[in-house]
Amino acid sequence: MTRLVLTCTPAHYATIARTPLFLSALRLARSVNAVRACRDAMVPSSAVPDVHRPRQSRNMLLFFGATLFEALLVLDNLGPELGRLDSTKKHLAPLRHGHDWRELRDKILKPLRNQVVFHNDPGVLPRATGTLPFSVIDFATRAPTDGSEPYYELADIALIPAAFAEGSYPTVAENLLRYWNDVIVYAGYFCRAADEVLLEVATRLGFNWESTEIPPSTFL
Repeated sequence: MTRLVLTCTPAHYATIARTPLFLSALRLARSVNAVRACRDAMVPSSAVPDVHRPRQSRNMLLFFGATLFEALLVLDNLGPELGRLDSTKKHLAPLRHGHDWRELRDKILKPLRNQVVFHNDPGVLPRATGTLPFSVIDFATRAPTDGSEPYYELADIALIPAAFAEGSYPTVAENLLRYWNDVIVYAGYFCRAADEVLLEVATRLGFNWESTEIPPSTFL
């Protein structure tokens, strides 16, 4: 199996590895990788047991938004070399300064990241669990096999309604649907815009596209 790679020689890499432009580009590239990984992980693979698939989808629903928030923060500190590029001004500057982007980042994604995803607000879970409409409360579930890992369902199923109880729409379901739609759409715009900038950087720094065989993985 082959792949296309933007590559350069070790000798050339040594001349660019510590330049401010390259280091800034790596930071932006890391953000793109993280956002796309969250998007893809939202859909559980066949390797995930059925009883654990809600765990994956519910958590990635939240981590996707928090990761997009962190990625958008990168736009505030691109560095002078990256910030001066024509592709940055054309593709990334509108994302940094656009009213809709700032609203999404500061009013939706930031509270989600601070109060829900990383549990910085100690009152979120108590408020959530105090209003559950269930007649039977399931703390955890597990697959009916020996040694299977438990999924602590209550911690997630209570958190999702609490995370989206407040918003522009009157119901949790409407706020959740709008959030999910916006995160997917805006994440796509962000990644494609960053692709344009990173391709310009790679070209400027002497990387070239080549076709090569995919080697065995040496890292997890």
